[in-house]
Amino acid sequence: GQCLVLDIPGVGIVVHDAGSLRSPRKTAGTLLSVLRSCGKRKIDILAVSHADRDHVSSLPWILSALPVGKILLPAYSKSFALARRLTRSGIDPLILPQGRSLALPFPGGRLLLFTPGEGRKGSNGAGLVLHVRSRGFTLLSPGDMSGLGLGRILAMKENLTSRFLIAPHHGALTGSEEALARTLEVQVVLASRSRAQGPPPSGSIYERAGARVRWTGEEGNIPFPGEREGKNLPNPRKKRFPTFPSSPGSRCP
Repeated sequence: GQCLVLDIPGVGIVVHDAGSLRSPRKTAGTLLSVLRSCGKRKIDILAVSHADRDHVSSLPWILSALPVGKILLPAYSKSFALARRLTRSGIDPLILPQGRSLALPFPGGRLLLFTPGEGRKGSNGAGLVLHVRSRGFTLLSPGDMSGLGLGRILAMKENLTSRFLIAPHHGALTGSEEALARTLEVQVVLASRSRAQGPPPSGSIYERAGARVRWTGEEGNIPFPGEREGKNLPNPRKKRFPTFPSSPGSRCP
């Protein structure tokens, strides 16, 4: 699974994906604990890269525990099904069409959400990509994008230089590792993988291109450099998390 949390001045708490194949309730609890440790009580933007289970399965517990300002989904068939379930639960998501972007400027930077438009053959290529630039901090989170989708990202005129890269498809081999690392000037690659899955297969390619590779199976929660680096961030192997009910109730998407 995967869950990226950003606290952006002028925008608020932004979450990109929240899910797990084996323990979605634990993922939701981890997210809630991280937010509480930072004094946060709501999510301002929850962006879903694509509607596969390992990226959305924690939503029912999150939506039952926290207010969410806006949910963004990419436009493709599986997302439309998720959107209908959300709507029936009283939540009105925003659908971003393929090939479109949404830029949210804030003092010192901007948040960009976009769909490269390669989603005709499957959900991964239809993904909603996140890029943030803020006073020296840059990050790209492409979800499970691969192939033509990553090619479109690399060909974009928009400046997507990214000190941090969330490894596409959890660090699986995509064929674009070296191009991503060099073109986007990546310094650190973060891969969301369990300890059982082992190190990301793409890791050695990123490292040869000059990037450091970190993965959650080895480190647990990975904080970004900044004021809160390493401070009071709960580690799933050492902390107790909020207990959610086995059924989150009517707000399940």
